[in-house]
Amino acid sequence: MKLLALALLWTFGATAQTQFYPYWASTGNVSLSSQTYQATLQQPAATCGGGTAPCSLPVAFPSSPPGGGGTPAGGAANSAGASIYCSVACVATVYTNCTTPATATSGTVVPANSSSPPPVVQFYSASNISGCGTGLVFNVPAGAPWPLDMSAVTLPAGGNLVNLTISVASVTATVNITFYPWERH
Repeated sequence: MKLLALALLWTFGATAQTQFYPYWASTGNVSLSSQTYQATLQQPAATCGGGTAPCSLPVAFPSSPPGGGGTPAGGAANSAGASIYCSVACVATVYTNCTTPATATSGTVVPANSSSPPPVVQFYSASNISGCGTGLVFNVPAGAPWPLDMSAVTLPAGGNLVNLTISVASVTATVNITFYPWERH
């Protein structure tokens, strides 16, 4: 009987494992005229509905699909984690865990596959996040999407001060910032 109970526990325990699902969030093409622009991926508030249960789920940007499954929009796996497009050369900065969370302008995190559950992570285009400190600066060449390897970055569950922002310095150009997160459900 003990052996049967252990076998059932092992069998059903294995099917209840969590897995990562692919998503994408993009600002779309934004025309700037001597303006800065930033976009943010951010965990939601620490608790849901006034309770104690966390609303956020861990987010990763793996260099290859976790568990070998799922492909982002367009059918091709994107291992970049994020990409930046500028129609002219521009300067972008990546910040993590800014101290004042974004509250505007809310964007959409899109499931990359129809089998992906609704995302929990939040996206802000034209983000108003602040208190970011010193970030990692990149010179982005003109005219083609520039991939950012974000495989070393995670957004653990933990409230809206867990965030990732890409900011483009003042420029007159068309800009597009896209994230390719994987969320563990």
